[in-house]
Amino acid sequence: PDLVIAIGGGSAMDAAKVARSTAHRPEDVAALAGFETDFGIPASRLICVPTTAGTASEVSRMAVISQKGAGVKLRYRPAHMGADMALLDPQLLVSLPTWATAETGADALTHAIESYLSQKSNAISGALALRAVAMLWQALPHAVSVPDDLVAREACLVASMMAGLAFNDTELGLVHAISAALGAQFHLRHGLANAVVLPEVLAFNQTHLPAEKHAALAAIMGGSDLAAMVGDFLFGLGLTKNLEQHCPTLDPVALAPAVMASGNIVTNPRRVSAPEVALVLGAAMARDHAGRRV
Repeated sequence: PDLVIAIGGGSAMDAAKVARSTAHRPEDVAALAGFETDFGIPASRLICVPTTAGTASEVSRMAVISQKGAGVKLRYRPAHMGADMALLDPQLLVSLPTWATAETGADALTHAIESYLSQKSNAISGALALRAVAMLWQALPHAVSVPDDLVAREACLVASMMAGLAFNDTELGLVHAISAALGAQFHLRHGLANAVVLPEVLAFNQTHLPAEKHAALAAIMGGSDLAAMVGDFLFGLGLTKNLEQHCPTLDPVALAPAVMASGNIVTNPRRVSAPEVALVLGAAMARDHAGRRV
């Protein structure tokens, strides 16, 4: 086709990105996965129109898709994966269910926080990510409680997009390494997976954060204990519950190798080992329904 238009959430947009980038290749899409493959310039133009404020797939230079029966998701980042145009329209989000607004918003917040704290963070990505955190902290509760608040919806859309522009350069961190494995093996929705582990990962990382970044986030969140503040924020959106509720058969030790296989591990602000991943997962499973340690 001359033109591909993707309208929907991150899964729809990522599927469109992979389809248009690989349409001219004879290989199976799984064989083309990875960050090193160059597909060449696609024959089609791509316009992305997000209907959620979460993944930032409309501006990200990569795509993630599931492979049936696989324990990890397929990731792509060829040179020309990104869309040619992104159209952000808050009207398209008004009918989004409350749970979807909260979960996708949690994904955007996680993008912003992890990009800001990434070991690859820079002055430009940091400015975008920190501003995205501030915008989401103010607007997301309003978007959840008043679905037709177009000012809040627009703020969430723009903040999600800004976080996507930031993580294009920085990658993410341990939260996304865990949530990708949870999505692949337990089919846990991505935004929800991020929400149930973000407080515990922040607790794990907190002692290894640069003082100025800790202070900047604390100023936005209104407290010095970032893990507790984020846990309370997500609980206020109706999201945070312990991980065991969603994945009762999860074995933290068994899941740890899939988490360690993620490229997001290397940009986490604190170095992490497989036993530490298992401890973080175990702690997330032990949290109470308000996201607090028991």
